[in-house]
Amino acid sequence: MDSVEYLDTNLMGKTYYVYGGESSNTYHGDDDNVGTTPGTAFRTLSYAVHNVAEDWDRIIVLPAYNGSNYRLETTQGTDDDNIPINITQRGLKLIGWSGHPNTMGSPVLHTHVAAATIITINAWQVEISGLSFQNQNSGGRCI
Repeated sequence: MDSVEYLDTNLMGKTYYVYGGESSNTYHGDDDNVGTTPGTAFRTLSYAVHNVAEDWDRIIVLPAYNGSNYRLETTQGTDDDNIPINITQRGLKLIGWSGHPNTMGSPVLHTHVAAATIITINAWQVEISGLSFQNQNSGGRCI
C-alpha cells in the first residue's frame, strides 16, 4: 500500500488549467488566477509552465468559450517573451481538451512571432497529447 500512496502524492502531481483563445476573445482565463479549476484558469500556457508547474504536474489546455480552437500564445512585438515555452519539469503533461460543443479537433497553439520556436523540451518523460501546433511565420519551429 505504501507504493500506491507514494504514487498518489509524488508522481501524480497537481492539475492546472489554461483557458484562452484569440486575443480579442472576451472569454478567457487570467494569469492572476490560481489555475486549479476551469473557472480559475490561467490565460497563457507560458505562465503556467514558467511560474507554477512542477515535476509530474498536468496542464489542461481548454478551448476558447466561443468554440475557437486557437490559443494565441504570442503576437509579434506585443508579448514575444511568452515563447519559447521552455519545459524543464520532469514528467510534465500538457493535455488539450476539446469538450466544447462548437469545437472540432484539438486546441491549436500558435504564434505570429517570426522564426520563433513555440515549445522547447529540456526534461525527460514530458507528455503532450491532444494539442496541435501552428507557426504562421517562415523559419519558425513548433517544437
